Amino acid sequence: MESIQGDVENKLRSSTKMERPTAVTALAFFQFAKSLFLVLVVILALGHSDSHWGSQTFWALSYLASHGGGLPSIFTPLSAAYAAVVGWGLWSLKGWARNLLMATSGLSALRWIRYFSVNAVIGSDLSEMSNRAHFVSTDFQRQTVYALVAIDLIVLGCLTLLPDVPEAFRKKDSVSE
Repeated sequence: MESIQGDVENKLRSSTKMERPTAVTALAFFQFAKSLFLVLVVILALGHSDSHWGSQTFWALSYLASHGGGLPSIFTPLSAAYAAVVGWGLWSLKGWARNLLMATSGLSALRWIRYFSVNAVIGSDLSEMSNRAHFVSTDFQRQTVYALVAIDLIVLGCLTLLPDVPEAFRKKDSVSE
């Protein structure tokens, strides 16, 4: 009788234990890395506020990590906190973290795709309006934004299209109820 009860308990424990999909683990680590990098950016900016330091690549990474935030500002620590909280939420398989990351990634990608579409339509015919609307002027800046859009689309795709990801969050929600 005790062995049957022990088998039932083991099966219950194994069925309630949720395996985190590899994609979610990778996205959580990515969010943690973004948060740490943004903290480093803030520390460096505070330590060297009077000088123009860093390479173009460093600033491009800062732009990508802050989700288009640009140069360090008052919002950079908020971006770091957001990334850390979302990373923890993904790690813990919290549904709100998945939904929040899908929403922000999707909206960011949509915003930039719309920007490039409008810029392509405006073109060089309306040079004055084009100059005002065209703040992504160099090839490097454009490639950085393309990388941001690609990352956002990959994140959105992983969270919505991989079959084990939505299922893992649903199982976690049903286990916690």
